[in-house]
Amino acid sequence: MSLEDYPFDPSLRIEDLEGLDRLRCISDRGLARYMYDLFVALEPKWRDGTAARWLAEETREKEAKELDYLRALAERAIAGGLGEQAKQLAEHMLVVDGYKRQIRDDLRSLREFETDFRKLRRQ
Repeated sequence: MSLEDYPFDPSLRIEDLEGLDRLRCISDRGLARYMYDLFVALEPKWRDGTAARWLAEETREKEAKELDYLRALAERAIAGGLGEQAKQLAEHMLVVDGYKRQIRDDLRSLREFETDFRKLRRQ
């Protein structure tokens, strides 16, 4: 197979196609060539799972950094370092009912807190 197997066709819509067939929607054949070559170079890595593992690791690293940031933000808010309203918001959203110092520190809960905290700051 080569790029010539995917000639430009202006009557096609890219959202109706999948995979390499999408190259048929690119009028700039130089760009189409580049994208084809890129696919051919990367495709074996996708097939054997290398890219999937790389993406999963990259995602874990990003989430770990985000989690550290959000935990620090929540701790500052609960300690009162971000103001009384932020403290009340954090206590309401993150302190586990019936426990004084146990806070929800999962990524989802902390993201929800950050969203509401940012809304509070805008007011």
